Amino acid sequence: MPQPQFSEPFPLQPPVESLGERQGLKEHIISYVPKYRADEYHKARGKAATNLLVDHIQLQGEHTQLQDELTTTKTELLTAEKSLEEARIDSVTGLKTAAVFKEELNSVFSRDPNLGVIFIDLNGLKRVNDLKDKHAEGNRYLHESAQAIRRALRPTDEVFRIGGDEFAVYLQNASLEILHLIMERIREEGTKAIEQLNHPFGTFTGLSIGAAIKQEGDDPESLVLRADQHCDEEKAIYKEYVQRTFGIELR
Repeated sequence: MPQPQFSEPFPLQPPVESLGERQGLKEHIISYVPKYRADEYHKARGKAATNLLVDHIQLQGEHTQLQDELTTTKTELLTAEKSLEEARIDSVTGLKTAAVFKEELNSVFSRDPNLGVIFIDLNGLKRVNDLKDKHAEGNRYLHESAQAIRRALRPTDEVFRIGGDEFAVYLQNASLEILHLIMERIREEGTKAIEQLNHPFGTFTGLSIGAAIKQEGDDPESLVLRADQHCDEEKAIYKEYVQRTFGIELR
């Protein structure tokens, strides 16, 4: 009769000759198999535990990385919000900026047939900035001038800082008479503010002002351009006066 053959991992046994030996072999196999399976089970369990530990470490690393990325994103968002706020609010005067002026003017333009715009330019800011304390005095000049313009306006009007030494106001439900009245009030309040500053170049500082009211065929750009041109014309006259009278060139 054929002899039973066993390959690893079972231990080799000599040929079985009798029923008793066969019974013993059977018991040997039965007793060995659970031990063999238990060893394999523990090995598999150990491997699974190792894999879980590795996965856990990897997840911890990914979690830390995600936290760092989230922190970076929050910082970038705060920086972007701050930059956006700075782009809309001037830090020196506290006024809204040119971007907001353009937005608001575009918004009201089609609804108001009597819309007016005033441009104000500070004279002599460059000379004030050249003082020994650098821009501190110039910033005072800008800030106090902004407050003076605010005081001259109606409650419904608002002033914006649209450039280095330039301010703009849009006036709803305006007329030529209202524009002229407010321009004179701006000039008066501005003069008072400059006198109170009492800086060395007070003689060469002041406000140049120009205005325009909406006409048929205007768009926001053309209305602003006319007011700006009138302001430039007044400033050119003032600079020529200072040049001729004092021999000083204002920029």
